[in-house]
Amino acid sequence: MKYNYVLGALLLGACGSSSPQVLSGRVAPGFPSTITAVKVLKGATVVATAPVSATGAFRLSVPPGTGLTLRLVGAGKDGVVFPRTSGTIQSSFAIRGGGVPFDLGQLHFVGSSTATTFAFHTGGGSGSAGTCDDNGHDANGATCVDDGDQQGGTCDAESESDSETTDGADSGSDAGSDATDTTDGPDQGDAVADHNFPADGCADGGDNGGDDGTDSGSGT
Repeated sequence: MKYNYVLGALLLGACGSSSPQVLSGRVAPGFPSTITAVKVLKGATVVATAPVSATGAFRLSVPPGTGLTLRLVGAGKDGVVFPRTSGTIQSSFAIRGGGVPFDLGQLHFVGSSTATTFAFHTGGGSGSAGTCDDNGHDANGATCVDDGDQQGGTCDAESESDSETTDGADSGSDAGSDATDTTDGPDQGDAVADHNFPADGCADGGDNGGDDGTDSGSGT
């Protein structure tokens, strides 16, 4: 009984640990310049970085934190944003310790996310049968996004009160950081992933890229 209690405590506390979370993905063709690196930043401070392979693949180990942003770097920089079915476009996210590895799928260049039409699909990403083509677009030309984890609260009791949804659509303390940070060259535009990173910041093992929701729809 004692050992079972200890094991249960460890499992319950996994998302509250200080261990990093792995984010992986693949940069799709179509960016203004060849993407050579992926960075996670908190403000102007780089907290994780990884090279992009010749096939576009990358893998990052990201320590826990809030107010984080994901940046693709080539001759300039492209910020990765997360369109939500609620109508917001989030630029920042949280990492909670102990999260399972999360696959973002392919990352596509969209230029201006606020001027892009998105089609939200459960599991909708590049190559999704009968839904999205290999370029990440549906039959109407909208950019496909899987925002299956938009409900939040999938990890632990803390996630609701500390969810990154409180930051809204690119506003708050981290707003405008790309515009003022010239470290990685000029701002080339926005990018989106096939699978949105969960708003609560902790993949629970059941979403495999965020697709644990059932809502679908479209928006801009």
